[in-house]
Amino acid sequence: IGEGWDSDATENFELGAKLALLDNRLQVNAAVYRADWNDLPVTVTGICGAQVVVNAGEARSQGFEIESTYQLNENLRINLGGAYTNVELTVDVPELSASSGDRLPSSPDYSVNLGLLYDFELGGQASYVRGDYAYVGGFYNRIGEIGDKAGNYGQLNMSAGITLNKFNIEFFAHNLTDSDALTSVSTLFPDTRAYRLRPRTIGL
Repeated sequence: IGEGWDSDATENFELGAKLALLDNRLQVNAAVYRADWNDLPVTVTGICGAQVVVNAGEARSQGFEIESTYQLNENLRINLGGAYTNVELTVDVPELSASSGDRLPSSPDYSVNLGLLYDFELGGQASYVRGDYAYVGGFYNRIGEIGDKAGNYGQLNMSAGITLNKFNIEFFAHNLTDSDALTSVSTLFPDTRAYRLRPRTIGL
């Protein structure tokens, strides 16, 4: 591994749209993109566990993303979104034992999210119930998809609240299904050190 690294450069192409449909009750933002990346910097573990930044040749990132909001009626709103990303090396990098086609670190293939919000009045006070679900695809934190896999989990959050005399009172349950998964794996140490999803958390 050499000393220092060169500046990276990208060439980006993107086509997107922002749409308002059904008397503005449906909002849609969508985009497709491609980025060609030269001399991309990658952090790797060098001698004695020290982390250094090196240039990893060339890579390409391409995919699409979409976010939408639909006001079904005056009380119920739905949010739906997702993204797909394919990001990989386009040349061999012998210094990193990496080959063309290897996926870059920390880049899940896809993710999706869904949210439901119901507004109503309870005893004349503004109240709501909300649910959010998010899924993150699997990925690796080391180039070439080696080591332990992170991601590949879904998380469900629920909440309900009411406004009383300028105070907001909320009851919430995060990670309601108590999913257990790795969210990130350390690349600094040779052993398996990682961050996990916070377990089911309920509060007021």
